[in-house]
Amino acid sequence: MFGEAAGWARPLRFARGTRGHASALEVAEHAARHGVRRLVFAHIGRPAIAALDAGHVPPLGEIGADGAVYTAGCGAGGSQRRTRMAGDPAGAG
Repeated sequence: MFGEAAGWARPLRFARGTRGHASALEVAEHAARHGVRRLVFAHIGRPAIAALDAGHVPPLGEIGADGAVYTAGCGAGGSQRRTRMAGDPAGAG
């Protein structure tokens, strides 16, 4: 799952106190609570960059790398589904 890290410990707010972006720590907490196996942080903001530069690490997840390609599938929290085709041996689906 991709998550945002615009803020680190506090959400970023828009004008008039409207909530704008969740914090990286909040995203990690929600992901753990919902059983997310792999969390990749994208949309890294200045507060998160400052926290990472200070040596902090998120309790769950990894920081996405520019230009990296991420795939989802078996072993990465995805599920594999195969439809039985005509001629398949019994139980091979």
